[in-house]
Amino acid sequence: MASSRAEICSSQQYFLQDAPELGNQYEEDTALVDAVTWLVESEELRRHAVDRLRRVGGKVIDTVRALGDECERDPPRLVQFDAFGRRVDQVQVSRAWMELKHFAAVEGLVRCGYSREYGDASRVVQAALLHMFGPFAATYNCPLAMTDGAARVAEVLVARLRSAKDPAALEARRELECAFKRLTSSDPAEMWTSGQWMTERPGGSDVSRTETRAWALQGRPGWYRLRGFKWFTSATDADMALLLARVVDERGRVRDGSRGLGLFLLRVRDDNGSLNGIRIHRLKDKLGTRALPTAELELCDAQAIMVGSQGQGVRSIATMLNVTRLYNSVSAVAIMRHVLAIARDYAGRRFAFGSLIAEKPLHQATLAALDTEYRGCLAFSMYVASLTGKIECATASAEVRVPGAKCESVRRVSSC
Repeated sequence: MASSRAEICSSQQYFLQDAPELGNQYEEDTALVDAVTWLVESEELRRHAVDRLRRVGGKVIDTVRALGDECERDPPRLVQFDAFGRRVDQVQVSRAWMELKHFAAVEGLVRCGYSREYGDASRVVQAALLHMFGPFAATYNCPLAMTDGAARVAEVLVARLRSAKDPAALEARRELECAFKRLTSSDPAEMWTSGQWMTERPGGSDVSRTETRAWALQGRPGWYRLRGFKWFTSATDADMALLLARVVDERGRVRDGSRGLGLFLLRVRDDNGSLNGIRIHRLKDKLGTRALPTAELELCDAQAIMVGSQGQGVRSIATMLNVTRLYNSVSAVAIMRHVLAIARDYAGRRFAFGSLIAEKPLHQATLAALDTEYRGCLAFSMYVASLTGKIECATASAEVRVPGAKCESVRRVSSC
């Protein structure tokens, strides 16, 4: 009797579902195309903007997606001591994280809002760029948000200090001008990122309970040494930070509440590359945004310069908060679009009960409802970006409800 060889069994010989595929993130997003057409009114500027958006829309798939995946696989680490026991507090980030910074600088993701090459629609084009970049970039929109917010604070305060004469104000203006140039640079070797260090253990979001103290440095007008503990500092690998601290007067007294706070600009490292009076105690062990280094740190006589008026710290940093809230809204809506795009492509590939699920009325209705929700959120978010740009360019005067945009977009994304 002839013997037959049994076939080698392998899981690969059975059915394997095709994975969803995503293409150019501008061309495939008709809602984003419509928003740009609606809000970039100049035909010439719109043509230039669309060329840029198409180019970046392809790059986020070809380049950014792989970098983001690598960042998620290789999260940041804190090395507190060297081999000889010296305290070094080095936050080590992955190569891909640095490549994302390079991409953001070269593509002008922050600079776009300040070069004003699209006039008062520059914030619209910037929001569209961030909308495409964010879902693939391992939360790198977060350091960009704080960088952009710090740049806007610097721009506003420099304008206020233009005619200043006293030494402290002149020193603050020079430091702010330097920071603005760096924060908005498209040169990766020159570009700075910024942190926003406000949260402390007593109050959380209630900054009126800030414990950090600031003592004036003798012989250095406007400069202070800071001591305090910051409980939650995102983008700890940043080059600078804006933070709040309570000024101690000559008699050793401080003023309680938010009116006792000043806004300070701090360079994270000194000219020698050493930490500027900063001790990093630990990185947060977070549930989600693990690629982003977030730390608990202590200020131990860190040197910083006061920017803005004493006692007006909260008012001054509110400018930064409005920008970061806009980013939050844009990023939340972008995640909604990303999930919807995957679901839509998958529906055109998955067979069930004799047909593609994209052909089933109930699934069509579900995707249509999600698409309607997304389009409404996108229109709202992009319109707020448009108003922000118009106010910054002085072509409109209005109160922009950016906190409302943040709240509503995040609420709707979480409910989808």
